[in-house]
Amino acid sequence: MAAFRYGCLNLHPSALPRWRGAAPIERSVLAGDSSTAISVLEMTKELDAGAIWAQELVALQPGLGAAHLYDLTNSLGASLLDGVLARLAAYPDIAAARRAEPPTTQAAVGVTYAAKLTPAEERIDWRLPARAIVAQISAMDAGAGCWSTYADTRVRFFSATLTSGASGTFGASSGVVSAVGAGGVAAIAGGIAIEAGDGQWVWVHELQRAGKRRMAAKDFLNGFPLAVGEAFA
Repeated sequence: MAAFRYGCLNLHPSALPRWRGAAPIERSVLAGDSSTAISVLEMTKELDAGAIWAQELVALQPGLGAAHLYDLTNSLGASLLDGVLARLAAYPDIAAARRAEPPTTQAAVGVTYAAKLTPAEERIDWRLPARAIVAQISAMDAGAGCWSTYADTRVRFFSATLTSGASGTFGASSGVVSAVGAGGVAAIAGGIAIEAGDGQWVWVHELQRAGKRRMAAKDFLNGFPLAVGEAFA
């Protein structure tokens, strides 16, 4: 049909062929990837397997949340798609465009699939290494967030970074505890430091409890006091 002489294009926020499927941004963050991408590709019967017309890499850093990455890849993707459409418009149809500027065929190796996130993945296991917990919180922050319980109250987490432990990250007035075990509140000073299974600390910046809005740690603490040395489960 004349209306589809350039075929159908799709924007996909991953470094294809890595992370085809439903949750590419979240899976990239969870896996600890050093980078992802936004890709403009042809739509095919096989999931996210079409030839790539343009792709722009996006660097990832520990603690960089999925919500920020969605905004960033949306902006980059719009610009990237504009450029591809302008290039295609110079040709009478997609076949002529392919002959003049062949798109990149996806490699047959390195294919991974980004399965949908499940509710079971939202619960934090504080026995895991701190880097894995930060990745989990960062990956989930565009949705319902991760959760853990404190004194039988479910608390959700939306923003976290790694800390350097008790080596000066927190001041003397924060009530630092040198070792509290996995899930233990190790320090409170503008953020909440929680010990992970490897002894490192996860510094939490944004939290939420049932019936309340997401809020910065200092505001959360005004209505929900935590005690250094107590633990999340």
